[in-house]
Order: sequence, then C-alpha cells, then structure tokens
Amino acid sequence: MKTILSRWIPLQWVFAVYALLTAFIALYFSTAEDVFNVHIVPRLFLLGWLVIIPLIRNLIPKRIFEFINLAVPIAILGSFYYETQFLNQFLISYRDPFLVAVEQWAFGFQPSLAFCQRFPDYWMVELMSMAYFSYYFLTFGLCIYLFLTQSKHLRRIVFVVVTSFILFYSVFIVFPAAGPQFYFPAHQTGLPAGGFFQWAVHKVQSLGEGPTAAFPSSHVAMSLIILWLSYKHARPLFFIFLPLSVLLIFSTVYIKAHYVVDILAAFIAAPLVYNGAGFLWKNLEFLGQSSDSSRDEVVVREVKTREELRDFIHLPLKLHRNHKSWTPPLVIDEYNVFNPEKNPASEHCSTIRFIAYKGEHAVGRIVGIIHHDYNQRNGENMARFSFLEIPDDYELFKSLMGSVEQWARNNGCQGIVGPFGFSDKDPQGFVVEGHEASAMMFTNGNFPYLPEMMMLYGFREFTRLVQYKFPVNEVILGQLTPFSRRALANGRLQVIDFTSTREVRPYVRSVFELINQAYSSIYGFSPVTQKEADDFANRFLPLLNPRLIKMVLNEKKELVAFIVAMPNLAPALKKSGGKLLPLGWFHLLKANRNSRELVLLLGGVRESERNHGLDAILGASLIQSAIELGFENIDSHLILEDNYKMRHEIERLKGYNLYKKYCIYTKTL
Repeated sequence: MKTILSRWIPLQWVFAVYALLTAFIALYFSTAEDVFNVHIVPRLFLLGWLVIIPLIRNLIPKRIFEFINLAVPIAILGSFYYETQFLNQFLISYRDPFLVAVEQWAFGFQPSLAFCQRFPDYWMVELMSMAYFSYYFLTFGLCIYLFLTQSKHLRRIVFVVVTSFILFYSVFIVFPAAGPQFYFPAHQTGLPAGGFFQWAVHKVQSLGEGPTAAFPSSHVAMSLIILWLSYKHARPLFFIFLPLSVLLIFSTVYIKAHYVVDILAAFIAAPLVYNGAGFLWKNLEFLGQSSDSSRDEVVVREVKTREELRDFIHLPLKLHRNHKSWTPPLVIDEYNVFNPEKNPASEHCSTIRFIAYKGEHAVGRIVGIIHHDYNQRNGENMARFSFLEIPDDYELFKSLMGSVEQWARNNGCQGIVGPFGFSDKDPQGFVVEGHEASAMMFTNGNFPYLPEMMMLYGFREFTRLVQYKFPVNEVILGQLTPFSRRALANGRLQVIDFTSTREVRPYVRSVFELINQAYSSIYGFSPVTQKEADDFANRFLPLLNPRLIKMVLNEKKELVAFIVAMPNLAPALKKSGGKLLPLGWFHLLKANRNSRELVLLLGGVRESERNHGLDAILGASLIQSAIELGFENIDSHLILEDNYKMRHEIERLKGYNLYKKYCIYTKTL
C-alpha cells in the first residue's frame, strides 16, 4: 500500500478524498434506489485507477501511462456529477424558490422562461443547442490538444480542471438548486422543435442530468476557466473556444438549464474556484515527483514557445519561495526584458535563453549574451551569462553552463564572464558576503552554493562589487553642507529641484548623454542608445518621486551633474510576489509613499567638473529632501570594489555600513 500511495499524483489524492467523504454522505443520506450503480460502480472504477494503474506504471510506456492517468479522472467525472442529485438533500431543501424570487425582484419576470418565448425560431434553437452541446467538448479538446502537443503543463492543467469540477460538485451537494427545467411546470419548460443539436443535448441530459447543479452554473464557470487556460497554454484553441463560450452563456438560460442569477454567480465563482484549485496544486505538486525522478531526465532546451518563456520567467518565484533574503523582480517587466522585440539591447546583442526541464517541471534557467558593441569597442571577444537560477544541483549547473559555453564557442567567443546582463543596470555578480541581508531591487539574491559551483566548475574571480547603507540625518547633512555651499559660492552652478515628473522629462536625453560620458571607464558599461534611454525613462519615471531627482546646471544651462534615487520597493515586491495583480499595485503604491529607505539608482558628474564639490552639492540636496520626506537611510546599490573615489566619499560619512559583496567570474573557453 505504501508503494501505491507513493506513486499517486496530486489528482489521485484529491479524487480519493472527495470519493471517501461523499461515500459517507451516500451511506447515510442518499435517496438513490439503485445504490450499486449510482454510488458503488463509480468508486470501483476510481479504485482501479488508484490501485491498479500505479502498480503497472513501470510495465507500460510512459506516454501511454500518462494518457491513462489523466484520461480516467476526466472520464469518470460524469458519474460523480450524476450522484450529486442523490446527496444534496441532507442539509437544506432545494433553493429554487429563493432564486426565482431574486430573478423576479431583479427583472420583474423570469428570463429563463421569456428568452425562449421571445426567440422561438428553429435556427435559434439549433444555435443555442449547439453552443450548449459544445460544452462537453471544451474540456476534452483542451486536454487532448495539450497531450498531443506534449505540453509541460498538462498534468497541472488537468489537475486544475478536474479539481475545479470536484469543487463545484461539493457546492451542489450543500447548496442544491434544480434549475428552471426541473422547477417550473412542464408546460412552461418545453422548447420549440429543433434539429440534430437539440436531439444531442436531450440525449446527453437523459444520461446524466438531474435536479442538482443550477447554482452557480458550472457550465459557465468551467467554460471561463477553460477559456483562460486555453488563452495561456493553447492559444490556437482560444480563438475557437471564445465565440462558443459567449454563446454558451446565453444558451444555458435559453434551454432553461439555469437562471440568470446562476450565470452571474458563475462569473464570481470561476476565479475563486480556479485559484482554489491552483492553491491545492501548489501544495500538492511535490506528490508523485519522487517516483517520477527515475523515469525523467533533465532536458535543456532553448526557450522558443510562449509556454517555455512563462516557465522561464516564473521559475525563480518557485525556487526562492522560502528564501527570505531574495527579492523578486516585477514579472511584467521581465516579459519585456526577455522579449527580443521589446528589449532595445537586442539590437546590439546576440542572446539565447536556456531552460531545463525534468519531466514536466522547469528546474533551471540561464541566459547567454554576446554584446557585440562592447566587444568591438574594448577589443574583446567575450560572451556573458546571466539570470542563472537553479536548485542545489551541480549536475544541472554543468548542463546549463555547458549549453551557454557551447553556444558561445559556436559564435567564436574566447571566454565567458558573469553573471552580467545586457548592461550594468541589470543584476550582476553573485553575493559572496552578506547573504542574510535582504536583496535590493535590481540585484541578485542568490543562494550561497552558486559561488561555490562557479569555482568548482573552473571559473575564477574577475572583479568584485560592494554595497553600502548609510543613515539619513542632520549629522550627515552637516558633513556635506559646508562643501556644498563652497562649491555654489561663485554662483556659476545651479541646483534644480523638481516637483513633478513633467519637469524631469526635458532633461532625460541630457542625463543619458552625461551617463555615456561619465561611465565610459566603468567595466561592462556600454553607451546608452536613445531608444534604450526612452525605454528606461518609460519604465522608471512613473515610479520615481521627482523630489528625489537632483540636477546641477552650469552657467550655460548645461547639465553637469545629477543623482536619482527612489524608495526601496523590495518589501512590496516580496509581498506581491513580483506581480501587479491582484494587489501588487497597491503594495507598490503604498511602499512608494511609506518606505523609509532610499536606493541610489543613477548618478554622474561631467569629467571636467569633477573634484569641484559637485558630489557634495548633489548629496546635500538629496539628503535634505530625504529628511523632509521622512527617509531614514540610503542604500548605495552596487559599486565596483576598485572605485575607490566613490567608496571614499561614502566611507567618510558617519554611520556607514558595508553590508554586501558580490563577485563576477570569468573563464577561458
């Protein structure tokens, strides 16, 4: 028995629990005369699936086993639906009088009776019957499509679909509603004569339809769930299912299967049930994986499909689920970063995205980048790797890193460096000291085993970066103010304070021109194109408080220095899991207003103006605004370890803390 249970997939656990609970209800409350056919036969089929199939799994080809294991629960759903009409009277009586009263109050008449009377035409009867009949093929069509296309999400999607049905069956048992076709007198529920589809609907209903499942409409709710799943994982089917689902909504009222209130309730129930089934999957998906491991090998493939891209982007959220010091990126932003058509850096970079699967589960990822402009300007022939995410599995590390290395060799590269992204604005370096501290935005928050794997694999340290925190207070302001006043004394320089984003936009181009000049000697920096500058401004300006942007102009009104800071949104990103919906936008908005920590994003001083106190002007002005806004400390973000000038500026401030170190590695190919 232990062997059988260890081989159960999550769906078998859910079905077993439901069948066991409803068996007790049937034993005491069922009104069925034919107990054997109604209650025992479905459980015998279920028992065969739960006991026999796991025992023979190693005796049949994996593909056939997978088909059987997912087809059986879908096939026996109808039997468990049919029995609900014999289990639904043990708590309360049918609630149709209440639903009819609601309809009468809301509309002044009964839409389920009036709809058909208003449109009695033959073509309308057939159209509505066809739409209602199509419901029986939506589930099978989606699952068969995913099976034939060998979708990596097949098991999860079948789990969500079947579990959603079971959740609705549970509602039908405790809240019975017969529906118009069973509640109203026969002379009111008849339909005009139709054709083939009307006959087909009547035939199906005669086999399993009963007074049990009106509220909420599972036909409508499940159609919405399947429509959403097809949009995400079977886009060609979505465009077929969409018109059918719209017609289906109307058909359920037209043929008198449901009240309008059932339809409205379905729109509320669908997302609740879908998320409930998804929650169960997240907490049960580990079941059965251990027994699959011997049959599943790790396969590394290039990301090409929409489904693979989704796995690629969402994998870190799974790997770092219980990693307290990790901060997720904004998921919607990741879709732009990893889409070559939307990432401006793709114009001068060759990129490849690899994802590793074990069975149907994504287990690792990595990105390979060749920055042609940077290589040409610096006389290098290097590739980069970045966005590496794996569990503590050295063999998987070798597979992913080996794939990037082979791609780099095929493109003529002589070495590889990383983690380093499209530019120095992307997360770079692995944390080597300070793992316990929470990761800031746009920085890596890796597990400690990754640096160890790098050295074991033959990489060597190339350069290091450091990260500081220092307080925002009058003491720091007092340190900077005298130098700031001295630099401003001759009246040649002017500090610009902003109060709105609209005031900042005219300076965006000048800022990036200054960045290109001031950052030219920094390792890994590539000049920012106008398109990249516009993209950066569109992504981040809406998130910035203009009072935390400071600029210095010279006597010619030319931009000679600037600094940009923003509230630390990392806690909000953690709360929302990097997602804007359903409440991520609220957490981000709240953090943007209530955060007490600043993060330095960008800053620069024109080379001809350096060593003239402009850094003090920027620092004093920013600290003054930060104090007024209630901030308590500032995070420096990443600084190259050998950038001694900037480090010295921070380390002369009282109360500073160097709390993290990162390392970038390199290897000859």
